[in-house]
This record gives sequence, C-alpha cells and structure tokens, in this order.
Amino acid sequence: MPKLSEEKKAVLESMTREALFGAAVAILEEDGWQGLTIERLAAAAGVAKGTVYNYFRDKREIIYFVAERSMEEVREKVLATDISEGDPVKLLDGLLETLLRHVFEKRRTLSAMVRMMVEDAEMRSMTCDSGNHPAREIREKLVDLFRRGAAEGAFPPIDPLLMDAVLHATLHGIIHEFIVHEEQVRDVDEVISAVKGLVLYGFCRKEPAKP
Repeated sequence: MPKLSEEKKAVLESMTREALFGAAVAILEEDGWQGLTIERLAAAAGVAKGTVYNYFRDKREIIYFVAERSMEEVREKVLATDISEGDPVKLLDGLLETLLRHVFEKRRTLSAMVRMMVEDAEMRSMTCDSGNHPAREIREKLVDLFRRGAAEGAFPPIDPLLMDAVLHATLHGIIHEFIVHEEQVRDVDEVISAVKGLVLYGFCRKEPAKP
C-alpha cells in the first residue's frame, strides 16, 4: 500500500505540473510575461496559491520551467540527429527545418520568455548559467556540426561558436517577426524554406571577388 500511495503521489504531482505548464503557456501567449502572476497561475490551473509555491519560488522559476518544458520535443529531435556522417549542409538544412517550425509553432510563448530576459531588471542582472540553459544541448550539437562542416570545407572557416551565436540571434529575431507579420504568413512552409535558404546560402548569389 505505501508503494501505491507513492505512485499516486507521483502521478498527482505530474498532473499538477502539467496543469501549471498549460496554464502558464496560456497566460504568456495572451498577456506576455508581465501578465503571469502566482495568483493568476494558481487560478488558471485550478490549484491553491500555496501549491504553486510548492513547485516554484517565483515567476522566474516558472518562466524557466516553461522554457525547458517547451523545448523537450525539439531537443529530442535535434539530439536524435546523427551529425557524424553525411553532408553537413543537408544536416544543417534538416536541423533548421526542425528549429524554425518549432519557433513558429511556439512563437508567442518564446517571445514572452525572450522579452522577460530583456525587460526584467532582475533577470538582466542574473548571471546566465550556460550549463543549465534549456537550449544548451541543441546549441552544442550545432557547434559540433559547424566545427565538422568547417573542417571539411562545407562551411566557411569561421569560429563555430560565432556561427552558433549568429544563428541563435537570427532565431530570436525570427520569433519577433513571426508575430509582427503573423497575418502576412500565408504559407508557413514557404517562409521556412526562404529563411533556410538565407541562413544556408546568404543574401548574395555568390561570394564577391576579393580586392
């Protein structure tokens, strides 16, 4: 019986966290990070305020939980990709497809989280622990691919960390653009294809001649 009680407790805790996650996402998408309060989250999830504090100390921990939870599916897809063999350009194309589709589908949640990082004074003052960043494993995978591609001549001989930083910043910007121009996005596949082409091959048709 004690074992059954522990199993029930674990199931209830999982259900509660899922309810809190769903409620937090709904609030973030509707009113952004400033609309997310412990009181409102508790009411939306149908739990007591004290229950929320059992899991999270403050709004920042909730945001981090949502970020981590939102990235589970895309992280699994990226990490399942074998980048040790095959054409680096084709591999990057596939990873971009996965990341851009994720960015589009989660654009409002991601935008709220990014804005909190920028607009919240306490978040700005916090030291970023790259070892615990929700996207850490994804970015490490991309760096490894950039490093291999550069070594084989598929990518330019540029620092792979810089290449990752540029791609990361690009994805952040695209989140914003997907929202601002949401009504203009008639064909998501077409937009994703165009963005992939720009990332993979740049704005110029060919590299300019060196002086």
